[in-house]
Amino acid sequence: AAMSSSDAITHGASVSFGRDICKAIYSKIPENIELWIMRGAVFGVGAVAYLIAIFGSEGLIQLLLGAYGPIAQLAPAVYASLFFRKASALSIIIGLILGVSITIYYQYFSDNTLYDLHAGLIGLAFNIIAVFVFSCIVKQRKGEILKANEFNDI
Repeated sequence: AAMSSSDAITHGASVSFGRDICKAIYSKIPENIELWIMRGAVFGVGAVAYLIAIFGSEGLIQLLLGAYGPIAQLAPAVYASLFFRKASALSIIIGLILGVSITIYYQYFSDNTLYDLHAGLIGLAFNIIAVFVFSCIVKQRKGEILKANEFNDI
């Protein structure tokens, strides 16, 4: 079970590192150099994953739960963009930062969580509240309103 997930995640992370980070910073990288960067990133990501698995976790379930906590913070952004027309980009970013920060705090630095809930769920609750509150406080820019109307017209 672990291998089927790990090879896809490792290759996805290496491609993302090569194309989304290195290519964005150095846009004139030849394709063969980009390929070698991605190949090296496979080993780098694999080494980091190995170290986390050996030294930073109690088991596979804890490792997977730890990975899904921060990823779950993307849900309010997706649902707000689909169903909440007043959501602004700034409120989404604030919600993401707050949710991931709270998740990481309770996951790695705190000895216990509120009501013994999973750290990702606590971060998700704060994320949703932040998106809603800041969407009411911060007004959308004209470009955001145009994109929202364009999306609704489809």
